[in-house]
Order: sequence, then C-alpha cells, then structure tokens
Amino acid sequence: QMSLLLPLLAGLFLTPSLTVLTSAVLLQETLSFDEKQPPSTLVGSLRPPLRRYLTDSELANVSLTRLSANQPGASLFDIRQDGGVYTGRLTLDRDRLCNTDGLCCEPDMRQLGDLAVCEFKQLVVATHSAGSPVTLELTLQLRDLNDHSPAFSADKYVVHFRETDQIDQLVLLPLAIDADWGRNGIVSYRLREPSDFFKLQEVRKGDKITELRLLNRQPLDRESSAWHSLHLVAEDGGRKSGATLINVTIDDVNDCSPEFVNGSQVSVDVPEDKRERSVVASVLATDKDEGQNGRVSYRLRQGQSGQPSALLFGVDAHTGRIWLYRPLTFWPQRPASNWHDLTVVAFDHGSPSRSAEITVRIRVLDVNNHAPSINVQSLLAGPAGAAASTDPVVHVLENQQYGAQRPIASLHSQDQDDAENGRVRCDLKSGADMFGLQLISQMKTGDCIYHLLALQTFDREAVARHTVTVRCSDQGQPAQHRELVIRVEVDDVNDSPPVWPSSAPMSLAVLENQPTGAPLGFARAEDADVGPNAVIEYRLEPPEILADLAIDPASGQLTTARSFDRETQASLSFRVVAVNPAPPGFSATAEASLRILDENDNQPIVTEDTPRTVTVSEGAPVGTVVTRINATDADEGPQRFRFTIKSGGGGKFVVRNNGEIALSGQLDRELTAEHQLLIGVADSGVPSQRTEFRLTVLVGDINDSPPRFVFPPAERPGPPHQVNISINQIPGNPVATIIAHDDDTGQNGNVTYRLLRSVSGSAPAPASSSGSAAGAETPTDFADYFNLEPLTGRLLLRRRLQGVPAADGCLGGGSGRLLRLEASDQGQPPLKRVTQLRICAVNDISDGGRGAGGGNGSPPSSSGQDGRTWPGAGGSGGNGGVFNGGDLSSAIVLLTAGLAILVLLALILSVVFLIVRRRAEGSSAAGGASAGVGRDVQGLSSKNISLPSYDPVLKVSGDNALSSLHGYPAQSM
Repeated sequence: QMSLLLPLLAGLFLTPSLTVLTSAVLLQETLSFDEKQPPSTLVGSLRPPLRRYLTDSELANVSLTRLSANQPGASLFDIRQDGGVYTGRLTLDRDRLCNTDGLCCEPDMRQLGDLAVCEFKQLVVATHSAGSPVTLELTLQLRDLNDHSPAFSADKYVVHFRETDQIDQLVLLPLAIDADWGRNGIVSYRLREPSDFFKLQEVRKGDKITELRLLNRQPLDRESSAWHSLHLVAEDGGRKSGATLINVTIDDVNDCSPEFVNGSQVSVDVPEDKRERSVVASVLATDKDEGQNGRVSYRLRQGQSGQPSALLFGVDAHTGRIWLYRPLTFWPQRPASNWHDLTVVAFDHGSPSRSAEITVRIRVLDVNNHAPSINVQSLLAGPAGAAASTDPVVHVLENQQYGAQRPIASLHSQDQDDAENGRVRCDLKSGADMFGLQLISQMKTGDCIYHLLALQTFDREAVARHTVTVRCSDQGQPAQHRELVIRVEVDDVNDSPPVWPSSAPMSLAVLENQPTGAPLGFARAEDADVGPNAVIEYRLEPPEILADLAIDPASGQLTTARSFDRETQASLSFRVVAVNPAPPGFSATAEASLRILDENDNQPIVTEDTPRTVTVSEGAPVGTVVTRINATDADEGPQRFRFTIKSGGGGKFVVRNNGEIALSGQLDRELTAEHQLLIGVADSGVPSQRTEFRLTVLVGDINDSPPRFVFPPAERPGPPHQVNISINQIPGNPVATIIAHDDDTGQNGNVTYRLLRSVSGSAPAPASSSGSAAGAETPTDFADYFNLEPLTGRLLLRRRLQGVPAADGCLGGGSGRLLRLEASDQGQPPLKRVTQLRICAVNDISDGGRGAGGGNGSPPSSSGQDGRTWPGAGGSGGNGGVFNGGDLSSAIVLLTAGLAILVLLALILSVVFLIVRRRAEGSSAAGGASAGVGRDVQGLSSKNISLPSYDPVLKVSGDNALSSLHGYPAQSM
C-alpha cells in the first residue's frame, strides 16, 4: 500500500495546480555508512538508481525535492541537486544523537549480523520535463562503531554483609554504562581476582544484562576479617572494558561479652580527707565486637544504690573511673564502717546486651582532718546582751569596770579526733591589750573551757567596737587550728554634747526671686553618742529670723520663708542651735549666713552721661567714633553688654562691642541731615535682658558743594543765555538778577557774585561817540558797562551801550558780548562756579516816533532757551545809534516780537499742562521745590530782589521781572 501511495503523494507535491495526476514511478535505494563522519561528507549518490529509469538527457535536467524535510533526523543529511547525499553541518555521532536528541535509540536500531545500524527514511521526488516524476524511497543506515568503553559512575562502591548471613546471600552491584549499542555494548561482568568468599551472578533479559548480584560462597566472621576488596570488570563485545572497586564490609553482630583487664577484684586505700569529685580507683573492660556491640559502659550493680557505699561513690559510665561523691569519715570505734565494697558492671550496647562484673574494695584511712570547734556564750546579764556561738557578739557598757571578777564571756572548744589529735589548747591571737583568756577546765576527752576577761574600761565615743581573735589548736601532727573573731560592742551612755562639723560659720546661698519654701541646705550637727542619746533637734535664732527662714527640727533642712530680692537685700546672718533632748540636754550653736545670689532680672540702663544727640561732620572718615554708649546693670557679675543697631542710620553706622558708635559709610548732609538710630542693649546674662536707646545723629556741614547757577542756567545745552538791552537804557537800572544755589548751610551756603574780566583782557573799541556822555571815561572791558551786586546778584547797567560795536551771536539783530559771572560761597576754602551771559544791545522799537517809555527807550527783550528773542512792548523814542534806527529796523523788531509772542504762548500752554499733571501726582513735590528756593534766598541781602515764580504768565515787578517759565528777566530795562 505504501508503494502505491508514494507516487500519488509525489504527484500531489510536485504538481499542485494539476487536476489530473499522471502516473509516477517508485524507486528504493539504501545507503550505509559509519558514524563519526565529519560535516558535508559524501555518503552516496542517487544517480545510479535514477539511471535505471531515466535517460542521460532526462537525468541532466532532473530536479530533486525531499518530501520528508520536517521529519526527525532530516537535518542530519543534505541531498543536493547533483544527486549527492552528504552529511549535515554536524558530525554524526550515534551515541550523542541517542542521548541528546532522542534519535538512533532502541526503536531506530537494528542488528545486522555483527553490525548495529540506525536507519533513517527519506522520500525524494525527481522531476523532469520529459515525463512523470520519479519517487525515490531512500534508506540511510548509520553504522554504530565500538568507540566507547564500559564505565561505572563511581571509582568505588561499598556493600555490606552480616557475619550471620547464610551462604549465597546476595547483594546487588552497580551496572556499568556503555554508550554503544548491541554487541558493542556491555556483554559480561567478572571479578579481576577470583575470591574464595564471593562470586558474581548476572540476570539477563534477552541479550541485555539487567541485574548484577554478589553472593557469598561460605559463612563470614567479622572478627577474622572485617572487610574484603574486589575489582569488578565490565566488558563489551569489542573486548573493551571498565573496572571499579567493590569494598565488602562485614557487619558485626553482638557475639562477644566484655572482659575486665583488672581481673575479678580490685582493692584500694583512700584517706578520709580525699577531696570530693576526685578519682579513687579505675577499672577497664574490652569487647571484641565493633560499633555498638563493642562499646562498653559501666554502672554499679543494681541493689547497691541504696547502700551507704553507693551514696559515697560513683562510677563514670564511659571511662570506668570510680570517684568520691561525698566526704569520707574515719570511724575509730567502728572499724567495719571503714570498708566499702562496690560491684561494677561492664556492659556493651548490643541487642541483646552482654555484660561482666568486678568487685572493688575501698578502705578508708584515718587522718587528722578535724579542727577544734569554738562556742562563745556571754556572761553579762541585762542590756549587755548574750552572744551567739556562730557569730559571737558580746555587749558591754562604757565607763564600767569588769576585770577578772566579772568575765564577759565563756569559750568552749572541742575536737572530734582522739588522743593527741583531739586535745585542744586556746590562746588570744589579737586583742591581748584589752582582753585576756582564763582556763577554767581541761577535760580528758580533750575539750576545754575558758573565760574571756575585759582588762580595761571602755569609751564608746573613742572606740565603739572591739574585736578579739581566739585561736584553738589540737596536738596532732600536723596540728589543726581554728580561729574565731569575737565582736565586743560598747553600748552608749549619754556623755557627749552635739558638735558642729566645723567652727567656721555656716554659709548658705539662694537665688533671688525664689518662691517661699525654696530649699537652702541642711544643718548637720553630730553627736558622738548613739540611739536616743544622739537625737538632735534644730532651731533658729534670733526669733525675728523666722520671718525670712525656716528649719525642720528633725532633719535640719533650711528653707526660705519668703522670696528675696538681691538688689534690696544681698545677705543676712543668723544662728542655728542643735539641741540633744535626752538628759542632761546638751546643745551647740553655729553662726550662719545666707547670701542672696543674683538672677538676671534687671534690664540694662543707659547712663545719663551718654549723649542723646550728637553731631558729626559729613566729611568724617569711615571708622570715626561718633559717641560711646555707657550702660550699667543692677545685677551682679561683669558688666558686659551686646550692642546692636536695630533700625536707622541707613547702613552708615556700626556699633562696637565696647558701645562705640562708629561710621561705616560716608555721610552726606545734603542727602540726609539727621539720623535717628535705635540701639539695642543686651546684657550677658541667661536669659539675656534687653533695652533700647534712641540716638539722634546730626550731620555737620562741610563746604563740599559749589554754587550752582539757576539763572543764567549754566548746565543747559546750547549757546549761552541771552538778554536784550536797549541801547538807550538808562544806567543804574537792573538788567537781570543772577541766582545761584548752594546745598551747604551757614557760611558754606552763602553765595556772593562778581563779574570777571573777559578772557582776552582787551576792551571793545567804541563804534561811535555820539551816544556817549560828554567827558565819560572809555571802558577797557565789556564788563565795565555793568555792576553786579555781590549779595543780591542784581546786574545793573553802568553805562549806556551806545557805541558798543556789533558782534555775532545775537538773535533778532543787534550786537552782543559775553559776560563772565562768578558765584562763590563763604566756606573755607570757598567753592566757586563760573557761567556766561550774552548781552545783546538792540535798537528801540518804533511806534509813531515815541516809545511807551516816554522817550526813555524800549525795554529790551530776553532770549529763551530756544535761542529766540522776546521783543519789548515799547516803541523807539530816539535815535537808533550805531544800529539801524529807521523803519526797516522797526519792522524787523516787530516781526521778531510777534514770533516771540507765538512761541511764548506755546510754552505757556505746555507749562500749564505740566503743572496740572504735577498737581495730579501730588502737591508735595511742588511744595518741596518752593521750600528749596526759599532756603536759597535766605542768604541773600534784603534788598529788592525779584525771584522766579512758578506761574506761566510774565509778570513785571517794578523795574525788574523774571520769567517763571525760564527764570529769565521778562522786561528789558
């Protein structure tokens, strides 16, 4: 059926688009080759079987397709178009394929004679254009090589037999592993050296060994031979082999009993003073068995645990050592009690256990190991108390006579030993200066009785307790001794008054402001007596001190009766009386004082010698000490303060640790004339107390600001300011008022004025003398035409300007010259500033042949900051002088005056707008500016001086007027 189906499948795979299948041919071919072929090794060709069906021409054009490319093992081979069959990309190792990939294992293997092969099935379809495709069933046989030796998983193994096992008792042995298959795998096992005790037995399933057994040939005796070594060899069909070591261990059974090496009995002598937990004897037993069967332990035989011997001794279960459990006692009157018989059992831990016994006889030897005992009994009746024998205390009264007639205690000493070992003698080892021993009785048994005598009187305040050591010894060799310390307590009699520890006055201290009841300390007096005789009660003197202090009568604790203020009362003195209420009522008095300690409860105070207002020059350098703040504090302690500037000063001042206020920046009176400093003062107490102090610092003026011109403005851009004056102006009338301000005060701020000579120093030559007065002196400088009042700054015309030669620079015609003006303050040294004013001489303006001034000429015009000339209102009343005085000049003057009026109106409107805007922003700025102008004028003379007004309308006052818009003269003279 497969032969018929394969062509059909080949047709389906090769011609999937055909609906009618053509007939196909099925061929079979087998290729066989060894494993371990390297990659891409040619193992056969498909052309020989295809040649049986295809011609050479068809074979040349054949195309090969493998249908089983996805089957397991398909990637191990490569079928190429030339018909060659090659190994894949890996070396073909059958053993690796089986162990790793699951291929070529039992289902895939076949035994062909002596060969073991692994088969792979592949379907290959050969197609050609001349006819039907040919399907080739290809069988690939991978021949297994004997390339592995048998191997065990370990180098050696351990197996166990019991020495009681019967013959042919089996133990399973490990099997070896051989990666080869079939006859190349393991075929047999053997022992390398034959054994008289063991043999091998193989269990097979077919040709495969499934189990390997080791059997004993004869009975085993562990005590004769505890183990055996066997070499197990595994062999395959190719005579390759592998070996491992088998260690056979014979397990023990408990067939031997323990045996004592000491024999059946052991005798030892032990002195009665043998220490507890010490070893007195030792036994040892052995067992030939091993493990638990040979492990020997020891115990005392049951039935002895309740006997006296079993209570005194014990045996170590592991070592067999016999140790002393309790102290031994030798009994001279009972010799049999000095022997102890013990039965020690040695047993193993087998099952069942085996045992053996041994007798140990222990004899106790006598030694002098008992020291005498001492018992003490007081012989005093009444309050002088009885003494205990274990902790003897004898009470006596001070100031009493005892002696031999009144012994204070009785001593009884005895020894448990016999004869000389039990004969006792006692003496005093210490205290012989105060006490003595008197022998009263010496008994035959060795016991003795002594009396303890007091040889002196006692003073409890000097020595309250005495000790006396009694030593009693027997007569043994070596002798045993016992010592007993007897305490003699001296009972008190009230014979000592209270005493203060020191003769110095008692000193106490308390912080001020403490509440009532604050503890001050304790008054401690001492009384050498004890008990009721030492009770002390305390009181204060004088009685009025009780308003300040209180004392506890019993404890002597002192407390405050009120709160103290150190600044009011710093200390007080008093007395403390210590009273013993027991008869006869002794007392002692101590002087005492209380010091009130300071608390930081007062604020610092700035003293009156610290100025509240100081003046410092604005030119003072940084670091200059302005003043020093002196502070004091009513509290105690060092007067140390911390100073801080809390506000004011604008960062120009710094305060030092010593209270000095110093400059940290340069002062400027013109910016700030007064500083208000808030100074914080804190003391060094904890917590710190603080106060504040206000200091006013006035800044003294220095001459550091030169005058600055208001009119004519010296710092405006453009040409110098211009004033127009009629050539017919009458001498003596003011031309303009010069105004300068100085920001300093006093003499440093008083400004004076003067005219300076021209720079060249030459006077202008007069153009005509027709307008000059007869006999007038010819000026040598243009400044000679004017006078400048030093205090008021009024510029007066000194001579008529007729005959002044024309000069360039005047707007609207006319001749002009520059006047150099100087403003100087009165400081030392004085500061000065110079500016220039252009004076232009103009003709009178004609109006019907007469001027408005009644023939005196027209007022001159003043030039504004825009450089244009403001013409006067009057007509020409006389000759025009050297300037053209005809109608043409008048027309020019009128035209210039009209233009000036238009400009003036525009400026007035601008000023009105600015004033309204400034008043809307706040009238404070305008008020400050007016105040500044008022201060500037205060230093001037009280003569008639016209000041600028902040009004856009031109105003005329007398012969002089100033423009409020520009600060210039508004009317020509």
